[in-house]
Amino acid sequence: MEKVKIIILRGNNASGKTTAFYNLRDYSFKDKKVFKNWIFIDNNSIKRMFSNVDDQNWKMTSKEILLDLIKKILPLKRNIIIEETSKEMLIKYFSKELKKYHYKIITFQFIVSLDEAIRRDKKRVEEKKHPGLGKLKIKELREFHNKSLDKEGIIVNTNKLNKEQVVKFIIKNIR
Repeated sequence: MEKVKIIILRGNNASGKTTAFYNLRDYSFKDKKVFKNWIFIDNNSIKRMFSNVDDQNWKMTSKEILLDLIKKILPLKRNIIIEETSKEMLIKYFSKELKKYHYKIITFQFIVSLDEAIRRDKKRVEEKKHPGLGKLKIKELREFHNKSLDKEGIIVNTNKLNKEQVVKFIIKNIR
């Protein structure tokens, strides 16, 4: 029996996770065969739903929504692409379901140099796509993310790969 897949896109801030997620989703409209019956879970958008809420519980609420969504999707036995989560979190909350429904988790670990991450952050602010994090916050978050790298993850170095190459690389590695 072929296992269904959960593809996780994770990594440092401004490493290209969200861009890759949207580009893969858009690719699914162009080539229906590659991503037929795949479900794209946009965790970034779930988090952003609460970005203007003046409440310290917004992170927990967004996580609960994500967990509820995953719980409802797993029994469907569909391939899933999700950004900004971890294999550890999925196993912690859904170990039984992952085994029961024969899921295989593949993590793509996005990396980018600190200088490039800072440049991208500035560009996002200029384009009014993101409020920006700033150099110090990017450094701080980088240290946090580097402690929780998925050691089995497939490295996606966005210093070396452009947007189109990232999509092709991921598609090649999930087939």
